[in-house]
Amino acid sequence: MAATSRPDGTVSGYVLWLRSPSGAFSVLPVAATGRLGPAGHPLYTGCDGQLLVEITAEGRHRALARPADARILTAAPCA
Repeated sequence: MAATSRPDGTVSGYVLWLRSPSGAFSVLPVAATGRLGPAGHPLYTGCDGQLLVEITAEGRHRALARPADARILTAAPCA
């Protein structure tokens, strides 16, 4: 899933680093949904639809829906 830069400076995809309760790390690409979250920032989702996260232009994130056993550590734009 590749990110594309838009004229307004936003990107269409991010990679999230997740940690499970066992301490295992995983990487999950997410793509823009075309909708805005409660704070007015773009919403992104994974391909399975279980994760919905609002990500600011600065890379701050807030999970709106996620698997109960996953914790988002950081978000970075796809290159």
